[in-house]
Amino acid sequence: MSAMKEPKFFLTDGARPHHRGPSDERACRAYVVDRDKYEALFSYPAGDGGYAGESTPYYLWDPDAAPRIRALVPEARLVAVLREPAMRAYSNWADLREQGREKLDFASALAAEEERRRLDFEPFWFYRSLGLYGEQLTRLYTVFPPSQVAVVFADDLARDPNRTVGEVIAFLGLEPLAGPLQEERLNQTMYTPVDRKSRVLETLLERGQVARVVVPRPVRRIAREAVRRSLRSQATSGSHGERLRREYGELFAQDRQVLGGLGLDVSRWDHPVDTGA
Repeated sequence: MSAMKEPKFFLTDGARPHHRGPSDERACRAYVVDRDKYEALFSYPAGDGGYAGESTPYYLWDPDAAPRIRALVPEARLVAVLREPAMRAYSNWADLREQGREKLDFASALAAEEERRRLDFEPFWFYRSLGLYGEQLTRLYTVFPPSQVAVVFADDLARDPNRTVGEVIAFLGLEPLAGPLQEERLNQTMYTPVDRKSRVLETLLERGQVARVVVPRPVRRIAREAVRRSLRSQATSGSHGERLRREYGELFAQDRQVLGGLGLDVSRWDHPVDTGA
């Protein structure tokens, strides 16, 4: 795998983007836009041939990414991991909220998506459109044949990671794993400033920026992470998750039908497993 996670190389045509959302300049600096630097991220074992891979989720969302991949690596095999879209959108929002970049509540942020696209925010701000997997896969299949695409559900990865990863490895044509995986929880950031304590912690997080001049960096980092951990709540499949799917699932209902038309059973999203933190 690439030495750098999510290099985003195929999101550009060789020019670094300059997105205009809050603190987007940091994300833009992380793009690897030079082909030589991109290829230098991969190290191959001694001998003939080798395999290389990287993980940039935006490739599925960006309409230009697949054609760029096809032009450079036509034999590429692609793996798309799909997560229940309402929960994915909320976790996405929570991540930016936790960073202090997102100032709107979840509903308002969803409503602001088109305006943010017009203003050229980076893709991470597009909570709804990133979860329109049916639309994205339909487009992908016009560039790559389905035989070169594996679709994985995050629920399956959480429920039985050894079997799911084993299937992906078989799809890639690699040697089977020698032993069981060391299980890791899926990324699940939940942000719920709903009680007095949470609101106080949120205020501390925001006001902590004022202390940057007088408080040493290591102390600020430790304090910031402590506050953020206190703001997290793992409620993936509990009442909070059910409420999110009930209130926002309609945003993805039509796209779910498209997924069904592609032969994908998404009924599991009505009762997802606990994917943890």
